[in-house]
Amino acid sequence: MLRLVTAVLIMLLAPVVLGESHWSNWSDKTLCRLSEDPELIEYRKAAKDRGLSCSADKHTSPGTAVAKTNIEDLLINNFRCLQGRHYMGNIINGTDNYISYVQVKSFDYDGVLIGSCKTFVGLSPGSFDSFLAVNCNCLKSNRYQIKAQ
Repeated sequence: MLRLVTAVLIMLLAPVVLGESHWSNWSDKTLCRLSEDPELIEYRKAAKDRGLSCSADKHTSPGTAVAKTNIEDLLINNFRCLQGRHYMGNIINGTDNYISYVQVKSFDYDGVLIGSCKTFVGLSPGSFDSFLAVNCNCLKSNRYQIKAQ
């Protein structure tokens, strides 16, 4: 009887014990790609446990990201990728400077530039407006860089 109980416990605990090592040999890129699927929570957790930032700019609830720019106090709230091609959000100019243009660069998981776009914003100091940058290629983007002038 003790052998039977031991065998059942081993069979029940095996997936739990081996489960963590299931993706331990997988590359960061593969784990990040799989973590994009909102139904695969375990991959997102594994990527987070590994210290990866692959989901940093892809929130589960759209429109919650606050994107920082190269200029302090110039932010884009609700920053998100639209239809894999455009970036949109609400730009807030908390500076004392006039902002003419904003350039967004998109990078993939390997850090390779996959898209770039520049848009006129014409934003006065202390003001805000909606933000839309078209033809940026943000579909497979893992990270972005925003420069304003």
